[in-house]
Amino acid sequence: MFALANSEFDIIKKFLATPNLNFLRDGVELGIGDDAAIIKPPPDQNLVFSLDVLASGVHFPADAKPDVIARRALGVNLSDLAAMAADPLCFTLGLTIPEIKEDWIEQFTDGLSTLAREFNCPLVGGDLSSGPLQIAIQVHGLVPDGMATLRSGAQIGDSILVTGTLGDAAVALLGLGYESHLGSDFKLHGLADPQPLFERYFFPSPRVGFALGCRGLANAAIDISDGFVSDLSHVLRESRLGAEIEEAALPFSATAEACLSESMLTQACLNGGDDYELCLMVSQDSKDKVFEVAKNCDLSLCEVGIIEEIDGVRLKKRDGKMVAVNGDGYKHF
Repeated sequence: MFALANSEFDIIKKFLATPNLNFLRDGVELGIGDDAAIIKPPPDQNLVFSLDVLASGVHFPADAKPDVIARRALGVNLSDLAAMAADPLCFTLGLTIPEIKEDWIEQFTDGLSTLAREFNCPLVGGDLSSGPLQIAIQVHGLVPDGMATLRSGAQIGDSILVTGTLGDAAVALLGLGYESHLGSDFKLHGLADPQPLFERYFFPSPRVGFALGCRGLANAAIDISDGFVSDLSHVLRESRLGAEIEEAALPFSATAEACLSESMLTQACLNGGDDYELCLMVSQDSKDKVFEVAKNCDLSLCEVGIIEEIDGVRLKKRDGKMVAVNGDGYKHF
């Protein structure tokens, strides 16, 4: 039986440097245990990396369970790799915790290992300190030279495709009793069975397999984290183009539809955020192939609009009227 952990090195040895997290795989020469990890990318592969910081009370509820927090923290980072069509390789963890609670740490690392094993993405190092609960994860991935999907590649006439459904996480936060950045008018009619939406918020599903299957097919891509319009606008800015979106084509779940008015449902889809779905810009020649990839991944995929040579984003309402829309998604400051 282990002795109680009373230092950062005890915690690392007991909970982090374990076979479920600190495992070796191709490309990882050395993980936890030295001053730094050693990565050896295969020939003709580019190393892709991304870092997100999640703070308690800002990016997740302060009373959320530790395994839930961990899965969300790693999942949102893996979603960034998916947007770049990169295959996860490994990750590092920076963790500050107010105090050493072994039960909390054990549940947290159990949550991390669930996704780490699912995506063959081991923990290879990091840092641990005392302080307000905050999680910083940097993910590393691999993509063949010249095959990364960038924001800057959208072309006039590209179809705008979105995986899964939008707005569920925004509804889930309201169901948990939190205020929405969408304003005081964003209210629920009722939420008979909130569990599916809670899972969409706490357990984002990185669309890695689908993204790898779309290598060479998508002209541009981004993951939807701050809100569909806000994130699409990043693509449009980098590609120096605009977009027309069909309100009637926006994908939403039956649960979200049942508890929101039509106008609020549209707002949730456009600006709710925390969806962690992929938005892809795909040529007409490649569109059918991308839908076939989605079918093979058992993943829903919707065509919601088209890239045009205009400024910004305009929305074609259900009544046919065109209106300009701004990205009123989540603001970090």
